[in-house]
Amino acid sequence: MTVRVFRLLQNLRFSLEKLEARLLERLGGHPPLAPAFALQGTSLIDDQSHHNQGSLSSIFDGFLWAVPKHRRSIQRNRKRRRAVEKLEEYIPEWKFVMCEVCGHSKMRGFICGHCLIRIRQESAEIRKELFETQEENNIIPERESIVLYEDEALRPEDQGKEVVEMKKKRPFWFSRSLTE
Repeated sequence: MTVRVFRLLQNLRFSLEKLEARLLERLGGHPPLAPAFALQGTSLIDDQSHHNQGSLSSIFDGFLWAVPKHRRSIQRNRKRRRAVEKLEEYIPEWKFVMCEVCGHSKMRGFICGHCLIRIRQESAEIRKELFETQEENNIIPERESIVLYEDEALRPEDQGKEVVEMKKKRPFWFSRSLTE
């Protein structure tokens, strides 16, 4: 029943709007729908823009109408910014290369994800070995530490540093410069 009443009121409103538009056309309220000549003449309406320059109502002339009513949430912003279409757009194919160590694809200038996992595992083993030596001495070293694998000798520039000895050979992908 309420839907019928709503539709009836909506139809009545539309018909009244049409009637109003036709009356305004006949009485000259609206410009004609056909093309017409425009003539320059004196202004019949007083321009009030120079009178309201200091009033508050002048700031609502229309430039604030397009301001969003609600702030976008962080989740929606991130979803919009990190859309798959944008990622494909901003990361061209030529930026991807094969990793020299493991053969997986990686972005040029970045470390491979698979190699990063192996480096983290090796670093965890080094940390474990370092903390075992510290617990034996009950001292936390205030010196810099260096990692030595089997068949490696201490260099002259490493004198005076805390030495962590690993009981295995150094992996080929875990260079000495990674621990320095």
